[in-house]
Amino acid sequence: MPHVEGERLRVHLNGRKINDFTNTAPARSPRQGHIGIQNHGDEDRDSFRDIRVKEYEAAAKGGRR
Repeated sequence: MPHVEGERLRVHLNGRKINDFTNTAPARSPRQGHIGIQNHGDEDRDSFRDIRVKEYEAAAKGGRR
């Protein structure tokens, strides 16, 4: 499960940390812009299910927004 706080992005999969990244390039800030799911070539195909996006404050309180 990904977690973004400020410029830091942490990703856990099956309870194991697989990425812990702190952005230093202002043009690529995770604070605004698009949500990227995968980064593959133009001919690659991916599929996803059950993708959920929650605002951090709402998720911390157990609520939905």
